[in-house]
Amino acid sequence: MATSNSTNFATSRDNLISGALRIAGAIAQGETPSATLVSETAEALNMIVKAKQADGMPLWGLSE
Repeated sequence: MATSNSTNFATSRDNLISGALRIAGAIAQGETPSATLVSETAEALNMIVKAKQADGMPLWGLSE
């Protein structure tokens, strides 16, 4: 199996949220979430990140 040896991955906050909402069944494939749903989901995402940071997980400082 060929690999590119690339460890870079980038996505926007809104793309991450849309994908999570599709996986959770909150929106259908191809559907665009409302601005309110994106805003509320972004708030929840921020709380999850803050909770992980409080537990000592250095989310932005991990390296291989």
